Amino acid sequence: MRPSEKFRMRVEKLDFDNKRARNPYGKTEKSRRFVPMSERMAEVPAVRFAGRKEGWVFPPARSKSEHIEAIAKGLQALQTRAGISDSVVLNSARHTYGSHALASTGNLFAVAASLGHVDAKSMEPYQQHGLSSLRDAINRRNCGLPKFGHIPPEDSRSQF
Repeated sequence: MRPSEKFRMRVEKLDFDNKRARNPYGKTEKSRRFVPMSERMAEVPAVRFAGRKEGWVFPPARSKSEHIEAIAKGLQALQTRAGISDSVVLNSARHTYGSHALASTGNLFAVAASLGHVDAKSMEPYQQHGLSSLRDAINRRNCGLPKFGHIPPEDSRSQF
C-alpha cells in the first residue's frame, strides 16, 4: 500500500480470515481495492488487534500531514538506532513487494491491481530490467530440446 493508504488503515478493514486488507481510500476506483497480506504480515496485526473490532491501525495526529510526518520521523529514529541505511524509505516495502511479486509470478495485471495501478506503464519501476531472467526463461523452454537445429512451429506449439 502507499504510505498515505497505510496510515489511514482501520482495524475493521483488516480481514484476518482471508489475509487481506481493504483499502477504501485510493484516489481512483482501481486503487480502492483488497490488498493481500502474507502469512508473516497477517500475524502481527492479528496479535496486536486481537479482540478489537474497530479503530485506527496507526492512530492519527491532529492532521493528515502531521500524521505522516510523525510516522516518518519515528521510522527515521528507528533506522538510526538500528543502523539501517537512509535509503530505506516509507515506500520501500511497497516497491519490494511489487518487484518480488512481479518477478515471482510474471502476472503483471494481478500485481498492478494489488498495487492499485490503472496503467501497465506505471509498473515499469517494479520490473527487473536485467537479461538473466530472459536467459533463464529461454533455457527452461529449451530444456530437453536438441542442441542444434530449427524446431518447426508446429512442434514448438506442442511444447507449451
